[in-house]
Amino acid sequence: MAKASKLARQLQRILREEGELPPGETGPNVINIVAAADRRAADGKKPQGRKFDPPRLVVVGRTVKIRHAGKDKTTHIVVKAGMDARQIELAANAKLMDFKDELDAKDRGEVACEDTDLKPIVDKWIGDHAASASKSLNEARERFGRHLDKHFPVKRLGNVLWSSGNEYIKGLVEDVEDEDKRETLHNTAIERLNMLATAIEYYYASLTVQPDRRRTFEIPSKIKRKSGLSLTWDQLMRLLKAAEGWRWDPETGWIEDYDPDLVVVGRYALIYFYSGTRDKTILPLKWGTSSEGGCIDAAKGIIYRKPSGARKTHKRAEPAHLLGTLKEKVKEWEREDSAHGWDNVLHDTSGNEIANVKTRFDKVKAKAGLDWMRAHDLKHSGVSILTHAGLDINVLASAMSTTAETLRREYTHLDFLYLKPKKTTRRGLDLSLEALRKCSPPSREEWKKRAARRTAAKVRQLAARRIRDGENRAAARAAAQPAAPETGDARIGA
Repeated sequence: MAKASKLARQLQRILREEGELPPGETGPNVINIVAAADRRAADGKKPQGRKFDPPRLVVVGRTVKIRHAGKDKTTHIVVKAGMDARQIELAANAKLMDFKDELDAKDRGEVACEDTDLKPIVDKWIGDHAASASKSLNEARERFGRHLDKHFPVKRLGNVLWSSGNEYIKGLVEDVEDEDKRETLHNTAIERLNMLATAIEYYYASLTVQPDRRRTFEIPSKIKRKSGLSLTWDQLMRLLKAAEGWRWDPETGWIEDYDPDLVVVGRYALIYFYSGTRDKTILPLKWGTSSEGGCIDAAKGIIYRKPSGARKTHKRAEPAHLLGTLKEKVKEWEREDSAHGWDNVLHDTSGNEIANVKTRFDKVKAKAGLDWMRAHDLKHSGVSILTHAGLDINVLASAMSTTAETLRREYTHLDFLYLKPKKTTRRGLDLSLEALRKCSPPSREEWKKRAARRTAAKVRQLAARRIRDGENRAAARAAAQPAAPETGDARIGA
């Protein structure tokens, strides 16, 4: 029979004692190692004294612990009456092997996080979460990672400071004069910083031994943007013309620059402008009717943003009638695609569904000289221009998949237009692009001036009304007061 190990004998002794504690701790610790070193120095011997033993299992009290470098790490195994010593030893040895793996990881430099570059941290996070994200989301994360690698002020995790996030944003917006573009860059930078912070936390959580200090940085709040007129009619036309195959040059005008892969951006822009439908809903749209996803019924002029019976979310996605030029354009697009047997509303040159339109949209807006704009500005422009054209707010809310209350809250610059009598039917109002040209202000500054003049007029009317009401109340009070009695002196004088 094999001889029982020291640990097994120790466990058997404790189990036999049935509650009696073993005498003291065993093995070297910091105190007796230092004492041994002092004794050896007094005897004229080498000062190293007793060496630290490799990790081993010991029993302290009734708990099995791992002793290493003069410190004990508990295995959370407590010896109790009736337990089997062999089973306890096997469980404790499993804990010891895990501890040795931690030490090996430390020897490999796994916890030297101060010297770790940020790029592999971000790449690791993106790769580990790729399976649970869509293709477009993964592509966006990869773009964010490339941008951070190029523009974030530090490369090593050990150099990250609390101010690093603010320095990153400051470097992006420092030389940008356009206020709208500054806000866009600021808010997009916040999204990248949030991803970087999440990746760093994920890296720390994966370490077998946690560092004493974790590096982090401040992430400012996003700028709350009130919706305004982001594009004038002329700018919208420039965007559509650029998608058709032209490049805008401020000095020479339009230059032919056709790219068949960018033509689809024209469809994307018109759908976004007239219906306010976002990327996640626009890109998978099919022609006809579908029980699997969103679709456009060109014959009826209706967009179904979700299939029937889909789960309700906080984002409204109700079916809506198409407006203006879009209502006629979808019929033309469907005929073109049917000739090729294509089902996707937005597709590449081979008829395949587009997973991400951002790269194409960025190229088109650059060709149109509108680098500052965002795709969502198309919805803001549509709401503003269609309201100015005279469309009733309730009809507009339905078309844009939102509520009238949201429009009143987010588009405060249109307050004076909401109060005017409106056409309540789609048939009674021409909302084609040509018709919108007549009612669209020539610039965003002109739009603001009109709203300011209307607001000033309302303020003056309110002030005048208050003055009149005050004068009327004063006159009423004076008429209601009884006449003062005449005094004796007044009678004598009379």
